[in-house]
Amino acid sequence: MSDIDKLSNTEPLHHTPEWYKKRCTEENNLTPIVRTMLKSDMLGEYDPDALDIENITYYETDVWNSNDFVKGRATEIQDVILKDARDDDIVMYKKLIGEISSEEEHYDKLVEKIARRLLAGSDDELRKTIRQIRKFDESGKAYNKKQRERLNLKGWDISTDKERLHRDDKLFSWREKQGCNEDWTKETNHHAVITTLIEGIKEKINNIVELETKTLDTIQKTHQDRLDEMLSKTKSTVENGWVNRITLMSIAMQNEYQTNRAQINKEIYTDKPLSKKQKQKIKDTIYGKQKKVDYSGLE
Repeated sequence: MSDIDKLSNTEPLHHTPEWYKKRCTEENNLTPIVRTMLKSDMLGEYDPDALDIENITYYETDVWNSNDFVKGRATEIQDVILKDARDDDIVMYKKLIGEISSEEEHYDKLVEKIARRLLAGSDDELRKTIRQIRKFDESGKAYNKKQRERLNLKGWDISTDKERLHRDDKLFSWREKQGCNEDWTKETNHHAVITTLIEGIKEKINNIVELETKTLDTIQKTHQDRLDEMLSKTKSTVENGWVNRITLMSIAMQNEYQTNRAQINKEIYTDKPLSKKQKQKIKDTIYGKQKKVDYSGLE
């Protein structure tokens, strides 16, 4: 009986072949800890004289994809695929657990959530999302020698300090003090993600406004048609001084509000507290003046 058949006595499965491939350096070497996990997953098929990439390839073709392995460790395989996807491919992970059906659906929901919060007067969701994006873009494993190089910097020999590229920790933090190829690549793409996201949010806001405006138009037309009928079939007229207790504005003032592009006229409205006289005037306008009842003589 081969080692692959003796599945009941094996150690827990660690990772998928794809996970190991992503952790091979440019010299095709794994770290000692990762190599130990690969050796365990290969069930005795590990070749100490072969290159790491060769062992990974053998693990994929002759172990991972073998019928006995798939049949004997089906549950473990599913768990490992989920775990590795969570570490290396968050989009695939969310698809596997049923959280999203596609990247586009996830992105659209995110953009709409931010857009509607902005329309409600709050930028909290936008700022939270930018913080999350930054945290992800700044994360990652330690840089290798090639990533720490500084060959991508244009004009590295310029003498004017103002023209040099300086780190800006308010927007993005570099791993290396003076920055390096990987730091600059990360920050460049980070700002591209943010600016593109904001363009999408602006488009979504336009879409929402267009959609909601159509709803408003439908409701408005219903009332406008009925208003026209009332004016044509009765002698009633629109009273510009009519005030509703919900709007607290006369019809004339409402029209003026539209004329001012839905902006408050600062000359009329101030932040100063209302006087008792002003408050009473408003009450009288809304509820009508109440006559004081004389209860004398009822004793």
